[in-house]
Amino acid sequence: MAILIRGAAYGILHAMKIKRDFYLNRLIDAKGDGFVKIVTGIRRCGKSYLLFNLFKSHLLKEGVRRENVVEIALDRNKDAKLRDPDAMYDFLVHRTAGKRGMVYVFIDEIQECRRPKGTRRETPDEKAEREQQFYDILNEFRQRKNVDLAFDCHERLPHCVH
Repeated sequence: MAILIRGAAYGILHAMKIKRDFYLNRLIDAKGDGFVKIVTGIRRCGKSYLLFNLFKSHLLKEGVRRENVVEIALDRNKDAKLRDPDAMYDFLVHRTAGKRGMVYVFIDEIQECRRPKGTRRETPDEKAEREQQFYDILNEFRQRKNVDLAFDCHERLPHCVH
């Protein structure tokens, strides 16, 4: 996370990088363990920065090829179509197929990945089923030996350990 600090003497802005070594090292230690990495926290606390900047930078320095890092930000317009679980699945199949080495998938705002709500009022079971869809995707890709998944969310997700 870059934080701008106004210098008292000259009114100059300085960029300061806040290290998150504790959390970064936890991600590094869990790399390739077959489990989905879930980074949770309040809004604007640096979850995305940890994944998309610090962890990604570490992977690239370790020799992971740039094309083996898949970044999805569901709060951005360019990735909005991937909010549909079927589109997300097709995209991930395409991006991970035939890659040499481990493929790292980062998904920002994963709570946005759910089937569109129908026009009629839905039952609690129908809502749970609609929101459960991305778990199916995560579980499938978790089974692949060359895919490592990490995502962040600020909402409490059902069936997730926080």
